[in-house]
Amino acid sequence: MRIADRMAAMTPIEVARFTRRRATITSLRLTVRMAPDTLAAHLRNSGVKPTGLMSTLAVDWGLAGDGASQIDGYLYVGPDRMLRDLKLREDPGGRITLRLLDLPVDPLPEATVALDLMESMDSRARGVGRDRLAEMIGRLS
Repeated sequence: MRIADRMAAMTPIEVARFTRRRATITSLRLTVRMAPDTLAAHLRNSGVKPTGLMSTLAVDWGLAGDGASQIDGYLYVGPDRMLRDLKLREDPGGRITLRLLDLPVDPLPEATVALDLMESMDSRARGVGRDRLAEMIGRLS
């Protein structure tokens, strides 16, 4: 059975469980002072792929995304790249959430953004993520 066939038979919750280990989630903070707008731009320029409420898809899907205060994304950190090079340090209370990847991903799939919205603390974002993922699953069959 192909993976697309298997996923077509799943609910959004089952797909979320199936993909829950897609990346290592880390809370971080800056090691230098930076304005919120500058921080978001710095991270994007450093290769962060925005997800969740930081993604432009969130706005397209009817959510009020705020790329400056909601820092959430994916980042490929290879053997020649360290978090400290990006002026970041792990901090359980940090307001920057990055999902660290072993391999680069470009572009970030829409389904990934939907899955990340499903993990949001915001109930509306969770619902939008679930609904979008359900639509994507429906297109598989």
